[in-house]
Amino acid sequence: MKGRKKILLLALFAVATLVFSACSKTQTNNDFSVGGIVITDADFFEISILVNGIKTDYSLDSSGRFNLSHLKSGDVITFSKEGYSFNSYTVGGFSVDGIEIVGTKCRYDVLTFFDENYGTVTGAGKYEYGETATLSLTPANHFEINGIYEKDNLVSSTGEYSFTVTDDRVFVVKFSKKKYPITIEKTDEACVVAAPESAAFGEEITVSASDDENFVFAYFDVDGTKYYDKTLNFSVKSENTKVNAVFLKRLSKPEISFDGRRISVVKGENAKRCEVFIDGEFLLNTTSDKAVSLAEYNVSDGAHNVLVKVKGDDFGENESALNINYVRPYDTPKNVGMLIEEDKVYFVFQQVLAASGYEIFMNGQKVETPPDKKASGESILVRVDTLFTENGTYAFSVRATGARPESDMSFAAEYTFKGTLSAPVAKIENGVLTVSHEKDVKFLVEINGVNVADKLDENKSLALSDVLEKGTTTAKIKITAMLDGYKPSSVEIIYNAEE
Repeated sequence: MKGRKKILLLALFAVATLVFSACSKTQTNNDFSVGGIVITDADFFEISILVNGIKTDYSLDSSGRFNLSHLKSGDVITFSKEGYSFNSYTVGGFSVDGIEIVGTKCRYDVLTFFDENYGTVTGAGKYEYGETATLSLTPANHFEINGIYEKDNLVSSTGEYSFTVTDDRVFVVKFSKKKYPITIEKTDEACVVAAPESAAFGEEITVSASDDENFVFAYFDVDGTKYYDKTLNFSVKSENTKVNAVFLKRLSKPEISFDGRRISVVKGENAKRCEVFIDGEFLLNTTSDKAVSLAEYNVSDGAHNVLVKVKGDDFGENESALNINYVRPYDTPKNVGMLIEEDKVYFVFQQVLAASGYEIFMNGQKVETPPDKKASGESILVRVDTLFTENGTYAFSVRATGARPESDMSFAAEYTFKGTLSAPVAKIENGVLTVSHEKDVKFLVEINGVNVADKLDENKSLALSDVLEKGTTTAKIKITAMLDGYKPSSVEIIYNAEE
């Protein structure tokens, strides 16, 4: 038994030695050959054969077969044609024939990125190599195509872009809000209006108008609605926005002058009215050229700014300004008139506070007649004796003088002097006083200094006993005849009841 086992072991060892020897010879052999066929729809003559990535001189025959020799174990055989993908073969420790290599067309991704609120893009997807892909762009309402970009480079700005697929492609499609024209119509090309030339639908825009030396903004008209503010803000709601900017031709500047006490205003052509302001405060308005006495409006002493604005129908307003230094003159004398007292006629007026003197004018000529003063209620009345010498009509006026500018001349008080009345006639019979005159005069009857003219009856008579105190037998009686336009005249008599 032991002998048989030993013989069997020796036999197995011999076989193993032969196998090992055969294997060793295969692994060290570097001259293998590989043959097979390529199955593909590509043109065989356009397919390159590479070994370890290096292009060889081998090629496929017309049926797609190949046979490579002088290969070593571990060599990698690959096949190449643009747009196709092939499986590879790695050489083992032996030669081989009949392998199959399959080549298929590559498929590539075409990707698009865009904002769906702005538009749509079709054409993205998977494409085989060499296929034509077409990207079609449709902007949303009020949007337009900005462009198709690949790696930040603009490749198309139209609504359709076609290309042959040879690789993965990634596109960014940009849409932008469509700009619509903003049309500005102006009264005159010289009128100043600032506005964008175009704007997107729904965009908030600003249109502003400015006055200049020739035109004044009146209003904006948008679709029949008028807006009077110089700045107009609104959202674009139309594909053709039109704004009519209405301006008025500006009036010429008013002329202002100052003579120390009055502001004189000349409106100018086409001006219908003007407004006068002092230091920004409204003073007056007028429809005619006018000289304005500042004293009448109680304007204080000092520096002032005078502004005059003129306006006219269908014309733009204009204005002029003048800086003045005003010293207020004395007030114009008031309550000017004529006063008839007994045998004198006076020109009278109310005293002006702070005035140190007066200039009196008769018929336009200054007269040197000293005035006197007389209390009259709460004011002081200044009297000037007229000293008439000839019949005629006389006009009297006065102005106050002193340290300040003289006052304006008062209005004229007129008096027609017809002469001096003849003396009235008076007689006393049986204690009854009777007066008479050749003219229809008014009588002033003073008995012992008391006026009793109201006691005269219709016959111009009165009983002295009715007016004298009881027991009085004597009296001094003065009768004065007065008539408008005449210098009064008087007569005096002494009454003695015992005579």
